[in-house]
Amino acid sequence: GDIAAGFVGEVKLSVPKVPAFSYLAIATRMTDLGSLDPGSFTGAEDIEIAQVRSEGKVIKAKIRNGFKTPVSGVVALMTLTDAGGKALKSLSLPVGDLKPGEERDVSADISTVSGWSGYEVGWKSSEPPVKAKVESPSTAQSLTVDGLEFTVTSTKAAKEGLLVSGVLRNKRDADLDGLVVSFTLPDGSKEGSVVTLKPGKLSTGNGVDVNFTAVGVKSFTGMALKWVSLKPQ
Repeated sequence: GDIAAGFVGEVKLSVPKVPAFSYLAIATRMTDLGSLDPGSFTGAEDIEIAQVRSEGKVIKAKIRNGFKTPVSGVVALMTLTDAGGKALKSLSLPVGDLKPGEERDVSADISTVSGWSGYEVGWKSSEPPVKAKVESPSTAQSLTVDGLEFTVTSTKAAKEGLLVSGVLRNKRDADLDGLVVSFTLPDGSKEGSVVTLKPGKLSTGNGVDVNFTAVGVKSFTGMALKWVSLKPQ
């Protein structure tokens, strides 16, 4: 139907049992081509195509990577349709790799197309985009083993695994020299994802920032801590 000028709203569509995808198409049809607002970017975390307009025998638009991670092998897709929604011509416009927030101009020759009054836009990529998800515990989660405390300050899902940040603190009565620490996070396997770090010397009462990647882990569901001091005090 008609959309009032200045309207801002959200339409949600739930599609169950959909696997990871790298293609999305949005269609719009209009009866008055001259009055069509070419659209603008919304700032959504997605690949957006906007500012679609016809200039003579060329159709132009802009494409934007709204994800917080790069997207590889992006191709802008356009299908010109008639008033009834029938496809008249499909266009594939290679864009290439897009950095987070990057915008590019795309265009195509439509001199052979006549009678079109609508279009569909979409995109595809060589790899599904990875959404950067930050999981910050509402309350800091701490684990203490024999006087060595580790406090998780944040976790972040990444392509290769879970990025974990925290503070390792020596709460024992003496310094720890040659400290070696092993973290184990559940990843669905029997052994779990094991990360071993060597902070070295950690004086009593002091803390050190720790950052590591637990390969294969999708979300933080728990952690085990082991440590050894090569020169126990």
